[in-house]
Amino acid sequence: MYDVMDTEGDPLPTGVSAFEAAGVIDQTALDRFAALIEKKDIFWKYVDMGDLKAGSIARLTRTALPGEKSAYKMRMNQNHNPNVQFATLAHELAHLFLGHLGQDKYLSIPIRPTQTHTQQELEAESTAYIVCTRNGVENQSASYLKNYVEKDTTTERLDMYQIMRAAGQVETLLGLAAHTKVDKPQKKRNETLPLFPSNSPDNSPDLFETDS
Repeated sequence: MYDVMDTEGDPLPTGVSAFEAAGVIDQTALDRFAALIEKKDIFWKYVDMGDLKAGSIARLTRTALPGEKSAYKMRMNQNHNPNVQFATLAHELAHLFLGHLGQDKYLSIPIRPTQTHTQQELEAESTAYIVCTRNGVENQSASYLKNYVEKDTTTERLDMYQIMRAAGQVETLLGLAAHTKVDKPQKKRNETLPLFPSNSPDNSPDLFETDS
């Protein structure tokens, strides 16, 4: 028996590989993401793994001080294509921002109640699905989650607020979120205008003045 990653030949049918994704992500984008997360002490390492392993994330150091960083190590399957690696990146960062590795005041990660492994995987993959869909990657989340979804599983068992919050934090970390700049209102000028200005075009002031 050989791992599917160790075989050659025609493209395999959809659904054969454990992790599948297609979209707009290339190696240049992944290199940019790696540089961005390293600024937050999240270190990305490529590892030679089989098809059944996509990646993982773990805490290396922990600090109790709000203004200091903890360090994390993320492992990524080097044999997957860039879009699968992006989906893995979103999934592992989701675990981090969902608080599955514990609180991190520097990264604004809250304390969460203890969850089962199944609950954590459902939350992380739901977050990854949102990030992927919003950024041009079609991720086969349903295929991954089929081993975790039970007959009685409903969205009531998921904390949708935490999922949406984590998705936003992942996008912001990767430089994918658009930030709207709101300019402060300009102060009105204290000008005294004549109640009845002259009709002469040469010396009549403008009644209203705008800056453009």
